Amino acid sequence: MNRTTARGHRKARIDLGRAAYFGDGPWDVRATAALGIPMVGIGRRCRQLRDLGVRFAFRDYTDPDGILSALALLRTEGANKAVPAACDNARP
Repeated sequence: MNRTTARGHRKARIDLGRAAYFGDGPWDVRATAALGIPMVGIGRRCRQLRDLGVRFAFRDYTDPDGILSALALLRTEGANKAVPAACDNARP
């Protein structure tokens, strides 16, 4: 999967170094890790995604400023920083 995807992106002239993926499941975490693409978690599994190593996970899209800040941080700091303790906009 890695080689095929990388080959396809090179052929299409797409720079994955600037990509970020929005996902909601453990399968998304595995896929983005395999491709080396940072992921922003969205959805009811946000705590599970955090436990799996997703740095930024949001319950929903109701915090656009937080999501844009997360994207900016991923771009400048990279995806491998420490994971905060809870979902950024999780509701109890």
